[in-house]
Amino acid sequence: MTTGRVLFKAEPSAPAPSQRGRGRGRGRGRGRGGGSRGRRSRSSYEDRYDESGGDSDGDSLDMYDDFNNDLMTVETNSRFKCSQGTNGVQQLTMDDYVVSFTNAKDERVQVQGFQSAKGLLKTSNIKQEKDVIVVDSDESSDEVVVVKSPEPAIRLDETQARIAKLSFDHPLLVVAGAGSGKTATLCARVIEIIKSGVEAPRVLVITFTNKAADELKQRIFRYMQASGLIKVDDDKKSAVTSKSAMRQMPYASTFHSWCYGILMRFHTRLGFNRCPLVAATEAEHKKLMYLAKDQLEDCRRLVQCEYMLNIPPPPLPQDAQSGLEPSIYIHDTESRWNEVLLMAKKTTGFSIDWQKITEEEEKESVKKSKFTERAKAKIQHMSLTHALYQHLHSAIGQGRGLVDLDENQLDLGLAFPGKDTIQEMMFFMYRSKSKGYNPAQFPQIERSVLEAYNGTLRRFGLVDFDDLLDMANQLLDNAEVLQEIRNEFPYLLVDEFQDFNRLQTQLVLKLQVGVGRVTAVGDLKQSIFEFRGATCEENYHIFLEQFIDAQVEGRALGAMETLTTNYRSHKSIVDLSNIVALDTVDEKDTQLRRLLTPSTALDTAPV
Repeated sequence: MTTGRVLFKAEPSAPAPSQRGRGRGRGRGRGRGGGSRGRRSRSSYEDRYDESGGDSDGDSLDMYDDFNNDLMTVETNSRFKCSQGTNGVQQLTMDDYVVSFTNAKDERVQVQGFQSAKGLLKTSNIKQEKDVIVVDSDESSDEVVVVKSPEPAIRLDETQARIAKLSFDHPLLVVAGAGSGKTATLCARVIEIIKSGVEAPRVLVITFTNKAADELKQRIFRYMQASGLIKVDDDKKSAVTSKSAMRQMPYASTFHSWCYGILMRFHTRLGFNRCPLVAATEAEHKKLMYLAKDQLEDCRRLVQCEYMLNIPPPPLPQDAQSGLEPSIYIHDTESRWNEVLLMAKKTTGFSIDWQKITEEEEKESVKKSKFTERAKAKIQHMSLTHALYQHLHSAIGQGRGLVDLDENQLDLGLAFPGKDTIQEMMFFMYRSKSKGYNPAQFPQIERSVLEAYNGTLRRFGLVDFDDLLDMANQLLDNAEVLQEIRNEFPYLLVDEFQDFNRLQTQLVLKLQVGVGRVTAVGDLKQSIFEFRGATCEENYHIFLEQFIDAQVEGRALGAMETLTTNYRSHKSIVDLSNIVALDTVDEKDTQLRRLLTPSTALDTAPV
């Protein structure tokens, strides 16, 4: 069998150590002369742990099968040159790369895991350990002994390793540029905390997306296995989701998932008889918004019906008494419609077995678990009230010269301009709820839409993602609940801190102010989710003031560290990103500008 390896050629006579596992170079070794191509095979070390944040999955090329000797006939004016090295080793060179092909049967030492010959970059001045397999055989014996060099469980550079071991009982902010190995550093810090004697389930690790949370779980699971910190059945060594593994691991998830767990435990404190379900899809949110819009019209009809029947309106809410416009949305429409129905029967003779129909609808809607079916029951109920309104307007309203509300509905397009009014209403709702805004601070139409949407959610026993965050904050305002959660999770590590919204940042504060066992990892330059309500600059201002710059006995409470080496991108790209980043923060904001530490890249040159 013929094998191949790619080496950086330090001297004309001998190749230098490999540059393995760095960058994203991909490709296949090719020879022009004979037209043959080395086929890529997977490395025996393909499941090694990520090193220094470099995404090296699949970057190593170990084997070149069926090497064609016709490569020796490459034209002399080609960039490729072939030669016969010492001990009969065939070498294919291209500029200062060299690919050597050896016969594995005759070789005593085989070096595995080198960069692809098609790699786009040449990296210099990096010290890397080789994974060496030494084959020791005796001519008089058929016995072969294979010895592998030991491989560390977690591969970190010097800065990453130092940050992972910094004090666990003080706040730490890690400013980690793109490709700098922040996830590996965060996971390594989790392992160090567990090694210090902390029970793994008492460590809470929070990230931004479900995908990132799954990656964190996988990495932490592998690191714990390699460090001997977790015991699982032999047939479940890779089952991170197995019950035995989950009981021994830190709690790693998104804030939304964690908050739903809190809500399941303490929902009765918020007035729920049973834990609400989550409206998770945009399609569900859109149906809810349509229902909210219809309910606003239903509320307007109710008020006019009360006026036509001379039913005195209830007292104005407290905020309306202070001069604010009252919301159009009415929370207790059912009881008020019942009163309208009774008065209409006395005044005009209108009669309908309202109570029987309502009870049947509610009984049927409880049986149906699907939101769509339950929404249909609500729509049918509003159709009855609409029929009552039409009767009263025809019998009383027209004689008084009252406007027909069916012909003069709310013009929501003025408050939510755009081609799709419902979609604009949803965008407004997402932005407002993610930032924790109180509906009362908006003008009447916007406020009414928010209150109608939230009221519709509660009517069906539903919450959305922002409700999970808001309700968790409400629960943590209770001293008893807060102390219980703090005792359960004394250590908090958060990833992608720049993408947190205001509600998520408030959760961090409530869990850790006065405790200080918090680590936040993120990069101001990588904030891209402002359209989802992320409050990047505000997050960092708060964290710096509350944790890092706060003074305790004349010294700073926390520490700030940086990961600046980019193992992922070309130097030219990193240099450009450093220039662009200078315009992302106001020059007068000295507190945030210190977070803009320039990234560096490994010296590279095109081949």
